Amino acid sequence: MSKKIITKIGKLNYSEILDVSKIHYNLMRGVFSKLGIEFIQKYYESVNKNGLFYCKKNNKKILGYCCWVYDTNKVNDYFFRTNFIYLTFFFLKNFFSSKIIVLIKLFLFSVVRHKILLPKSEFVAIAKLPTYNYPFTKNALIAMEKDYKKNKIDKYFVCVNSKLKSVKKRYLKNRFKEVKRTNYIYPCSYFVKKI
Repeated sequence: MSKKIITKIGKLNYSEILDVSKIHYNLMRGVFSKLGIEFIQKYYESVNKNGLFYCKKNNKKILGYCCWVYDTNKVNDYFFRTNFIYLTFFFLKNFFSSKIIVLIKLFLFSVVRHKILLPKSEFVAIAKLPTYNYPFTKNALIAMEKDYKKNKIDKYFVCVNSKLKSVKKRYLKNRFKEVKRTNYIYPCSYFVKKI
C-alpha cells in the first residue's frame, strides 16, 4: 500500500467522521471530549451537512483535519433536531453522572451564543495527530478562507477558551479581532476575522 499523503476538501464519509471524532476526543480537552466519541461523532455529522472539512490522509486514515460551517445556527438546530432521541437517552443514561452537567452547560452555552452578534460562519475546529509533523494549519486555513470567498462569505468567527492565552495571541497575530468574552457557563473568547 502507498504511504502517500493526500489532501481532501469536502464532505466526509462515515469512517472519516469516526477518525476525526477520535482525533478530537484524544487531543482536545474541551466540552465535547467530556461527552465521549459518539457525541462528538453526532456533532461532526451535523457539521458535515452544512460545512466542509479539510483533511490530510494516509492510507485512508485521517492525520489532521480542519472544519468550518456556513451557518452555525443551522448546524446546532440540525444537531438537536436529528439527535433528539439520542440526546434524550444520553440525558437519562447519564442523569447521575458529571456528563449531565456538561450537557446542560453545552445547551445553555448554545442558547447564550445565539444572542451574541456574530457572523453566521464559524471556524469550528482544527487538530492533527502528534505523529504528523508536516505544516498543516496554514494550508488548512488558506483552504477554508478560499472556500468562504467562493461562497461569498467575507467574515467568520472562532470561539476559544479564554484561558488559553497562547492560542488567543495566535489569533490576534493572524488578524482576528476579539469581539466578545464571556465568563459564565464557559470561559470563552470570540474572535472575528474579515477576509
